[in-house]
Amino acid sequence: MHLRYDMKTLLKGCFGILLFSMMSCHDMGKARFIVYNKSNSKIDSLYFMPSNIKTRHFLSLKPGEEVRYKLSMDEQGTDGAYGIMFKQRDKQVSKIFGYFSNGASLEKFTVVEIMDDTLLLRQKY
Repeated sequence: MHLRYDMKTLLKGCFGILLFSMMSCHDMGKARFIVYNKSNSKIDSLYFMPSNIKTRHFLSLKPGEEVRYKLSMDEQGTDGAYGIMFKQRDKQVSKIFGYFSNGASLEKFTVVEIMDDTLLLRQKY
C-alpha cells in the first residue's frame, strides 16, 4: 500500500515537470503575427508596435500574400497594447489592439486580415 502511494506521487511529480517543460518552450519574449493581405492593393511599410525605431522591421505584402512575423518583446517590461501601422493606397492605416503583460504576449499568435475597407484582428490562445 505504501509503495502505491509513492508511485502516484512520483507520477504526479513527473507530470508537473513535463507540463512546466512544455510551457517553458513557448517563447514568451516574442509576439507572433500571421498577416494576410486580402485586399486588391499592395500593403507597404507595415510594422507592429511596440517596436524600437532603430530595430523596427517593415513588411510589404502584395495582394493575396501572407507573412508570418515575430515581434521581439525583449525591451518591454510593463503592460501595454499592440499597434499596427501600414500604408494602403497612399493612405496611412493604424489600429491599437490586444494586450501584453510584463513584456510577454498572452496569446499564441494574432491573425491579421487586411481587406480593402476592413482590418480584422483575431487572437488565438
